[in-house]
Amino acid sequence: YRQDFRPMVDRVAVAGTTEQVTERLQQYVDAGLRHLIVAPATREDSVGMAERIATQVFPKLTLERTFDA
Repeated sequence: YRQDFRPMVDRVAVAGTTEQVTERLQQYVDAGLRHLIVAPATREDSVGMAERIATQVFPKLTLERTFDA
């Protein structure tokens, strides 16, 4: 295709380094994210990628919990 797909990927997915993924997911959390589905899109070791997300990204997210009465 010889196209730069990064702008499209940025609209539909979160990708990059651990820090970039954490920062992008934090933006969703800050905007009110309540549920998250992770589906690693990798050719190799998708289970390993999911484990890295769970151990290296999720613990860095700041979740503000508010409860309605």
